[in-house]
Amino acid sequence: MVKKKYLLLIAVIAVIAGLSVLYLVSKAPIKTPVKEEKPSAKISEELPPGVTPLPHTKQTYQILTDKPKNPQIIQVDLDPLGVKVGESQIITVKVKDTESKSITNDYKVEGIIFTDNASTTIPFRLARAEASEDGFGLVTTWEGHWKAEDTTYHTYMVTIIAKNSTGQSKTDLSFR
Repeated sequence: MVKKKYLLLIAVIAVIAGLSVLYLVSKAPIKTPVKEEKPSAKISEELPPGVTPLPHTKQTYQILTDKPKNPQIIQVDLDPLGVKVGESQIITVKVKDTESKSITNDYKVEGIIFTDNASTTIPFRLARAEASEDGFGLVTTWEGHWKAEDTTYHTYMVTIIAKNSTGQSKTDLSFR
């Protein structure tokens, strides 16, 4: 009778040991060889930890102020907003001038792009001029472009300055 108890005890221990081994094996990570991929030839920009990507699409900003100056910057478009190193960005600016119905050589729009390690001044060219919707003055559309040669991970700001014969206005758009 004692022999049967020992045999039963040994069988129970063997079953428990077998189940334990199966449990531990099922929890062990399975290592499979990882196929190494060659770097892609296209432009890819790895963002540092904690840096949120900006949309790689055109973004339009309506500029409103409680004390408008003449000329008044009323809209800025950036295409694309999330410009990457090596890419070009087109900036379009709309300016309203309530005191003039014609364009002179005094009209000028320029921009300054501030990035992580540099600043770039860009000139704008007049693309279009039309009477304002309210009938008072002129709305001009200006275009400029630049090629990003620096990252925009921590600093990314655009300053637009519009000038005419009577004054100037400035707006700052900060994205980082």
